[in-house]
Amino acid sequence: MTAGVKKWPSVNNGKLIENSFTALGAKLVHRILEVENVSVYSTTMFEGGAIQDLLGKQHIVMPYAKGRCFSKHIPQLDKHRIVSCKSDKNITVVLGEHNGQYDRFILIFGKDYKTIDVRKVEDVAFDEINFAVTENGLCALLSSPTELELFVNSQKVEVLNDPPFDSSMKLFATPDGLFFINGNTIHQIKKK
Repeated sequence: MTAGVKKWPSVNNGKLIENSFTALGAKLVHRILEVENVSVYSTTMFEGGAIQDLLGKQHIVMPYAKGRCFSKHIPQLDKHRIVSCKSDKNITVVLGEHNGQYDRFILIFGKDYKTIDVRKVEDVAFDEINFAVTENGLCALLSSPTELELFVNSQKVEVLNDPPFDSSMKLFATPDGLFFINGNTIHQIKKK
């Protein structure tokens, strides 16, 4: 994503629309581009993408580059009622419910978005999905009120106990690092 350009997907008349906003001086330019066909009746929008339930098969629909989008069936999500989802860069976190139990799915896409690694964490507490991904691909995921996961892929996940923030404090990343917002103040996260 280019500096100064922000993108949000939306659905209109069976099309996934890429909305991009570019700041040009004091003006804001809004551009739209149809990037994918979706079902109006079975698509739910989330931050960074959408989940489409096609006859019980869960598909993730996500714009990943300017004018590019993909739709991929994720069999691990089948039989789950999708409660929440968030995508940031190449990582998507999904919270699904099945038989009264909440499971968290962490989807890590390869750089070309052709490969996907899915990690499932069973029986998690229902909470907001709160994570951020840095420019170099490091993800910081608040996995519980007392644990913060740091990972680039599913092979090595580092867990830090008792982070100084909770799910009500939004995590975000800039080129300068990871931050969280607490009330009216912004704090940077650094590992000692």
